Amino acid sequence: MIRSRFRRYFSTLVLLFLVILFIELVPPQQPFQEIPLSHQVSGSVITALVFGSGLLFLAPEYTTRTTAQIHERPTSTFLYGLGIHISLIIIWAVLVAFFGLLGTLIAASFLFVLLLISQLAYLSLGRAITENRVIMLLIAMGAAAFVVAVPVIGGPIGFFLSCLGLGATYHDIGDTDGSEV
Repeated sequence: MIRSRFRRYFSTLVLLFLVILFIELVPPQQPFQEIPLSHQVSGSVITALVFGSGLLFLAPEYTTRTTAQIHERPTSTFLYGLGIHISLIIIWAVLVAFFGLLGTLIAASFLFVLLLISQLAYLSLGRAITENRVIMLLIAMGAAAFVVAVPVIGGPIGFFLSCLGLGATYHDIGDTDGSEV
């Protein structure tokens, strides 16, 4: 009886020692690994390719109208876009705070639409150089790569372009009074 108790305690101590030893030997896992720059750039280029080509080839009239708005009224387009951006941030925060998972899903759908609309400003950069759709798309892809690759000024430039895309969409809806949208 004393031997069985001793074995039980001894085996428990050995098991505990092995667990502690194993925990000490395994390095702690990082919760977030940084995404390599090449993956970030390729992701932004692919996103610009998919959304930009969708806008150029599935809705060419809309794309032409809204990119023209960016060139004709850049200041008001940016200011309306900035106001909409700030409003969307507040709406996202309220949705996530009060509605939890459902609010997060709705906010994610807003982000998808924002990503689509912001491609208009990238396409307007290409439209400033040429009217050829393929070259416009290539310039938009290059601009998306630039925004991601340049660390300090890339973020503000991307935000500026996103505001221009939102403002151009607002101007397009306001000019048509919502009857064609």
